[in-house]
Amino acid sequence: MSGALTLKTGNVDLLLAKSSLLVSYRSGAHKLISSSSAQIGIKGGDDFLERVFTHFRHQVIFTDWLTWEAYIQVATDRFRRLPLRALAGTGPRLTLVEGPAVAFAIGLSYMFEREMLNETAFSDSGAVYNNHRLSAYISGKFIVDPLISLNHTTYFQPRADEPLDFRLSSESSLGFK
Repeated sequence: MSGALTLKTGNVDLLLAKSSLLVSYRSGAHKLISSSSAQIGIKGGDDFLERVFTHFRHQVIFTDWLTWEAYIQVATDRFRRLPLRALAGTGPRLTLVEGPAVAFAIGLSYMFEREMLNETAFSDSGAVYNNHRLSAYISGKFIVDPLISLNHTTYFQPRADEPLDFRLSSESSLGFK
């Protein structure tokens, strides 16, 4: 669990609030992972940031190298014209390396995505999109030292019917104990 609050007053008042929660539970061959975050921002009395994200993943571990995953995700971002992006998917995860200092895995899944856009002056105002996508990812963990770790995941999600319409997302974190 983490949270941050920034409050500044003076020429311009600023409020930034962030919170996140990561829960992981394993029982036998089943692993549940839940990750959620929320952010709000107000500057000079005007909202400029309002974002919510939640992701739930169920993994069934068949062997040391093969895991089946099913997941759902919901995201909103008021200031990126996105009142809703929801998706669900399933597919295999292959663990290529799993050691005390290094881990490396790839995953490939089918994903259904529903995306709704805000009512605005743009030509696609209020549009709703239902897309079938492939979702491929590569994930790595490196423990540099018992006190320092580096994690990285990159997702590539092309539409099944239009592969040049794709999403690319990458996230890295550096952890210190």
